[in-house]
Amino acid sequence: MCDDSNKWNRITGISAMITATCALFVSVWQGYETRTHNRLTVRPHLQLTRSIERGKPIGLYVKNVGSGPAIIKKVEVYFADNLIKEGPDNFAPRQIMKLIQPKHGHWFFCNLTPEYRLMPGEEVVYVGATLRDASKEEKETLFKNMHKVTLFLEYESIYGEKFGPPEEK
Repeated sequence: MCDDSNKWNRITGISAMITATCALFVSVWQGYETRTHNRLTVRPHLQLTRSIERGKPIGLYVKNVGSGPAIIKKVEVYFADNLIKEGPDNFAPRQIMKLIQPKHGHWFFCNLTPEYRLMPGEEVVYVGATLRDASKEEKETLFKNMHKVTLFLEYESIYGEKFGPPEEK
């Protein structure tokens, strides 16, 4: 009778050990899956658009259409394939304004510097203008010149995942 008791104790012990090992495996796997899910649910996605819509300023817009904040790491601005170098007295949007040289209108811009955080759903005008007294030809010329502006942004998620230039819409 003692042998049967030892046999059942052994079986119970081995069963408990197998159950605990399976529970540990499932717990580690679920932690990995949760981490992957969390990274995907806060992924930024930037979109560039140029606007000439009625009622909206002509300009170059950057919008975060992702579900997490985009942390800007690097900004490069080109006009007609020439890099616009930035410095303390050399702000790229102002240089763009000088290159395009509109006769009428009010200019505005957003300073997208490294470490700038673009929140989900947020849209900023990198450089834009409202043209009150401009003719149709002036507006078309401005829009054509805006197409010569290219913006390259490197950005990352809050988890440090790196992303390249945003897609253009």
